Amino acid sequence: MKFFKCHSQKMKDDKLICLQDKFTDIGPDVFDGFAVENLILANTTLVIRDYAFSGLGKCNIYLPKSIREIEPYAFENIHAETVFYCVPGSFAEKTCLQYDLQVNNDTAKLFELVEQQKKAEEEERERVRREAEEKARREAEEKARQEAEERAKREAEEKARREAEEAERAKREAEEKARREAEEIERAKREAEEQARKAEEAKAKREEAERARKEAENTEDDMAEQARKAEEAKAKREEAERAKKEADNTDDDMAEQARKAEEAKAKREEAERAKKEAENVDDDMAEQARKAEEAIAKREAAEKAKLEAEAKVKTGDAVGQTVPEDSIAIHIFDERKGVSSRIVKAAELPEAVKTKVVNREICMCCKYVDGNEETSFITKDEFLKLSGQNKPKEVAKEQREERKEPVITPSVASDEVFVNCPHCNKLVHDGDKFCIHCGKRIQTNIKCNSCGSINDVSDNFCFCCGAKLN
Repeated sequence: MKFFKCHSQKMKDDKLICLQDKFTDIGPDVFDGFAVENLILANTTLVIRDYAFSGLGKCNIYLPKSIREIEPYAFENIHAETVFYCVPGSFAEKTCLQYDLQVNNDTAKLFELVEQQKKAEEEERERVRREAEEKARREAEEKARQEAEERAKREAEEKARREAEEAERAKREAEEKARREAEEIERAKREAEEQARKAEEAKAKREEAERARKEAENTEDDMAEQARKAEEAKAKREEAERAKKEADNTDDDMAEQARKAEEAKAKREEAERAKKEAENVDDDMAEQARKAEEAIAKREAAEKAKLEAEAKVKTGDAVGQTVPEDSIAIHIFDERKGVSSRIVKAAELPEAVKTKVVNREICMCCKYVDGNEETSFITKDEFLKLSGQNKPKEVAKEQREERKEPVITPSVASDEVFVNCPHCNKLVHDGDKFCIHCGKRIQTNIKCNSCGSINDVSDNFCFCCGAKLN
C-alpha cells in the first residue's frame, strides 16, 4: 500500500499543510521530522493509520467532518500540545474526546486557512500568466522587426538580381545572334559539299547497277543445264531407294539373315554411294538455284537503283538506297539476343571477325566453317577470301566426305538403337541425318521460317538471321 509522503505535497509551506481529496490514506510516521503550525486534512473519506502523527511536532490539526476510519493507535506518540479542530458532534470530535485529546470546535479558522491557500495559489498563477504574456509579446515584436529587416534585404537582393539577369540576357542575345550568322555560313558550305558528294555516289551506283545486270544475264544461261541435272539426280535417288528397300527386305526372314548378310551389306553400301552422288548433285543444283535467284534479285535491284539514281541525278539528289559492292554481310552472336546480321563495308571490317558455327553447318553470312572449333577468329583478308561463291559447295562436300554412316549388321543380340523414319516409318540408326530407305532428311532440328537455316531443337533464335524460332 502506498502512503502519502508529505515532502512531495505542493501545498506545503512553513506554516500550513493541506491534504486535498486525492489523498485517502495517512500511513505511520509520514510527518516525522516536520514542524508546521497547521495541518489540514480535507478529504472526508480519509483513513488514518496507526502512528500516523508520530514524530510530528506541536501543531494544530484540522480534521474533516467525516472520516472513514481511524485505527486504534492512530494518536500514539502525538505531541502533548497538539490541538485538534473538529466540527462539533462529528466522528472526528468523538474519537478525539475518546482518546482524551485537546479539541477546539472553532472550525471557522479551517475555512479561512483554506481560502488563504487558494488565494495565494491564484495570485501565483496570475503572475506566471502575466510574465508569459509579456514574454510572448516581446518575442512577437522582435520577430516582426526581424521579418521587416529580412523583407527589406530580400527586396534589395531581388532588385540587384533582376538587373544582373537583364544584363546577362542582353549579352546572351548578342552571342546567339553572332552564332546563328556563323551557322548559316557553315550550313551553306556543307550543302555545297553534299551536292558534290551525292553526284559522285550517283555515278558509282549507276556503274554498280550495270555490273549486276550483266552478272544476272550470265547466270540465266545455266538454268536449263541445272534442270537437266535435277532430273538425273532424281532418277539416281529413286534407284538408290529401290536398292535400299531390297536390302531391308532381308530383315523379314530371321533364318535367312546369316546367309544374306554380306549381300545386304554390299547393297547398302552401293545405295549409300548412290545416295551421296545424288546429294552432291542436289547440293550443286541448290547452289546454282540460289545463285540464279540472287542474280535475278541483283538484276532487279540494280535496274531499280539505276532508275532511281538517274531520277535523283536529274532532281539534284543523288542519295541511293542500294548496298555498295564492297559491302559484306556479317553477324554478331549475343547469348541473350541470339544472332543479329548487319551490312558493313569491307574497309570498315575489323582486323579480326568472330563467327559462330552451330552444329558444323555453313554460316549463311560469311560462308565459312571451322571444322575444329565452334567459335573462331579470322583476319579480314581470310574473311574476304572465304566469302567467295565456290566456298559453300567445297565445304559441304568436305563435310559429307568426313561423315561416317553406320553400317547395320543384322544380329539377333544387336545392341544398336533404331528409330522410325517419319516419312516411310522404317527403322534407321539413331543419329542418322538421312533415311537409308527413302533418302529423305530425318527432321531432328528446326528449320528457320525466315532464312531456311537448320537449327538445333533447343535453340530459341536462328543462329544465322537471329529470327525467333517457332
